[in-house]
Amino acid sequence: MPLDAFLRKANKSARSSTVHDVFGRMLRQLPRCSGAQTGAILQRYPTLVHLVRAYDAVSEAQGIVLLQNITPK
Repeated sequence: MPLDAFLRKANKSARSSTVHDVFGRMLRQLPRCSGAQTGAILQRYPTLVHLVRAYDAVSEAQGIVLLQNITPK
């Protein structure tokens, strides 16, 4: 594949995935994290940075249960 064709294809695929989309795919890889559960988490924490900031803002004990109370609607 010529370089210019590769760059066009790479540029197109980079625009089709947002940070939100990638984070959602990451969550789906976790055991027992269904599509509905992933959606509920993404509503509260749209990106990994949002989730990390939430963990940083609470104590370790609170962090352990941070995601436990998120339920799909």
